[in-house]
Amino acid sequence: MYALGFIVFVVFYLAIAEKDTRAFHLGLFCACASMFMFGSPLTALGDVIRTSDTGSLSFPLCFMNFVVSGMACIKGEKQKQNTELHIL
Repeated sequence: MYALGFIVFVVFYLAIAEKDTRAFHLGLFCACASMFMFGSPLTALGDVIRTSDTGSLSFPLCFMNFVVSGMACIKGEKQKQNTELHIL
């Protein structure tokens, strides 16, 4: 229920904010969300080290974090070279 309320708040805020402010705040929100998503498997890292068992890690989550971070690196490198990037 809190997540739905937060999403509604963000949508309404982005609807009334100015264009430059909206882009900055949306980018900041997405960056924070990405950090939480990439960091979520690290919460189980203590169990993995303590028990020497990776059964507590979610493979699909770890794999997709690897894929997404790889895509972000490729996109950043392409933007640094000022070339167009067509993924799909």
